[in-house]
Amino acid sequence: MINDCDENDNGEYTITIDNNKSSTAEVIVEPAEEKVRSPSPKLESTKATFSKFLPNQLNVDEDTDFLLECEVNDAKQITDWYLDDDLIEDDNPRFKILNNGSIRQLKGWNFI
Repeated sequence: MINDCDENDNGEYTITIDNNKSSTAEVIVEPAEEKVRSPSPKLESTKATFSKFLPNQLNVDEDTDFLLECEVNDAKQITDWYLDDDLIEDDNPRFKILNNGSIRQLKGWNFI
């Protein structure tokens, strides 16, 4: 979840499995009343798979929160999150990466 998002949070968020399979969501922050989720993910074929994908696009209102969540087929799969091809490190103060079994989440964390 990204708290109180603004245009700086626009971008392409990607989670990868074993550096060869990915799911991507484009986040577009706009001053609108509705949140829209598009269901078709980007996906490449290998043994590692997603059981639930990130939305292709998520439109969110400025100053609201959002959460990116997907599910992988094996709780032990190693995954990495990216924002516009830059790895989001575990110690990044803007984000919290959660792995709860097979559920993977990217949340906002400690915003000023």
